Amino acid sequence: MPRNIFEKKNEKPIFNDESVLYPEFVPERLPHRDNEIDLLAGAFQPVLKGMKPGNAFIFGSPGTGKTVTVRFVLKELENYSDRAKGLVINCWQLNSRTAILSEIINFLGRAVPRRGLGADELYSYLKSTLKGISFSPIIILDEADKLFEKGEASQLIYDLARLEVPKNFLSLVMIANNESLALKLDPRIDSSLMPLKLEFKQYNPSQLKDILKERCKFAFTENAADSEIINLASAFAAKNNGDARIAIQSLLNAGRLAEKQGKNKITVDLLKQSFVLSQDNILKKKIMYLKPELKKLLLLVSDNPDLKSMELFALFKSKHENKCSPRNYRYYLKELLEKELVNSNKVKHGNGLTRSFKINFPEKFLELLE
Repeated sequence: MPRNIFEKKNEKPIFNDESVLYPEFVPERLPHRDNEIDLLAGAFQPVLKGMKPGNAFIFGSPGTGKTVTVRFVLKELENYSDRAKGLVINCWQLNSRTAILSEIINFLGRAVPRRGLGADELYSYLKSTLKGISFSPIIILDEADKLFEKGEASQLIYDLARLEVPKNFLSLVMIANNESLALKLDPRIDSSLMPLKLEFKQYNPSQLKDILKERCKFAFTENAADSEIINLASAFAAKNNGDARIAIQSLLNAGRLAEKQGKNKITVDLLKQSFVLSQDNILKKKIMYLKPELKKLLLLVSDNPDLKSMELFALFKSKHENKCSPRNYRYYLKELLEKELVNSNKVKHGNGLTRSFKINFPEKFLELLE
């Protein structure tokens, strides 16, 4: 009888539970985030007494545990009490005022008419729906950077901040990578929300090792990912801004490569292969989370290769940043160079030298700038 194509090649599997390495997985313990957990839990504590929970603005580099920490606290709260329920909205997927209001209404148990409603109608729907529920909704706007980019943030947050329904208080948590986005909120909205502002610092190499040890203990069979593998994955993440997600994804990829080859252990070579697979993801993050002004400048570099530095500055000012100073322009270029998103070349300019620039990544990623 021929062998079934889904039959495993290796008798001893490499994974105990690979879902432990998935981005959406919420572990039972979060190393090195105790203080952040306590502060966020404190913001939600009033809901247990039927009071209004606090709001929060959470920021920090990608892969610093922002989203998983919020999910962890939310899970603990929902397991402890039925007074609150949380909805996580990824703003890269839903990034308009109407789409997010519709999602919240659906979450509260009311269907939005198929004919489509305007934002004001949706707001009225939301307010009336909120009166009929028996819990306080906690709305998490993950990747909120995208809302600010599209100019949808202030009006949406104003909508949610002015919802006043006794006993069914709505709490808002914004998760972003850029702290300066909070400054773009209307001061009146900021004073109304009075959010807890919580920064997540980058993990250091030692902390990354602890995180990966914890995940590997449950994800893999015994000895499938030894200390050498964990140390190497931690070092790779540390070089990429302490991004724990990069390391966890690399371990998942390496485990799948080992399983495909019939091995019951991750080797250094397999892990290095998985690092190559992670490069596209690293590049996407670099581009996606750039500040808006850096995205604009990067697009100009792409559209105008080999333009001399001062010519590029003049074009940048005329098209996008009229108030941009030469000092800020130099800072923007330095940041793009440090992130290795552009290359510079010395070219002749009169009797001296200046620089010209080219993008340093495949053109297929340019769509992330729009």
